Amino acid sequence: LQKRKHLKKTKVLTIYNGYKITKFKKKNIRKELNLSTRAKLLLLLGEYDLRKGHELMAKVMNELTKVDKNIYLLICGYGSESQINTVKKIVKNLNLEKKIFLKDFRADNLNLISQCNILVIPSLRFESFGYTAVEAMSLRKPVIASKIGGLTEVIENNKTGFLIRLNDHKLFASKILYLLKNPKKSKIMGVNGFRRYKNYYTSEKMAKKYLNIILNK
Repeated sequence: LQKRKHLKKTKVLTIYNGYKITKFKKKNIRKELNLSTRAKLLLLLGEYDLRKGHELMAKVMNELTKVDKNIYLLICGYGSESQINTVKKIVKNLNLEKKIFLKDFRADNLNLISQCNILVIPSLRFESFGYTAVEAMSLRKPVIASKIGGLTEVIENNKTGFLIRLNDHKLFASKILYLLKNPKKSKIMGVNGFRRYKNYYTSEKMAKKYLNIILNK
């Protein structure tokens, strides 16, 4: 807003979307996918639209499997038949059908996040906030995402996760490998993310800020 000529001197108050941690039932996703308990699982939650970075993530997985055969990617989301078929074709062309699982939207997103090693958000366009990143932070999971839109406000680079320049699949892959090889660092980032969630993104903080506006405080 402040980039607009007539709003440059306007005082701006930012109120982030609030999220309240809810209870969820745990269901063993590795068992469901026929993976070993030691399998390293990445998670991408998002619509089957190429702007969400599915092709980029396939290239990332292509790099990862050259180094570690025990890394897998689970993708869940809505999508038309043509959108899903496009992603399937990308995965098949890279011979990654056994490494990337393409699933429909699932309501147990918190369960999925709680069991993944890293949440990935490889979006290429139109990422306004990053609600899924907040959910991951509330569950102490590190997030690796594209450096775009609202994700740059939610994620603290090198502290709660990593922000990667657009379309750099090799850097994206190297950061994933770094966290998988350094579980202590991954845990620290998860804890930092949880603290950031508590400081900025709880539903209580959002409600209080709106109330203060209404009361003119």
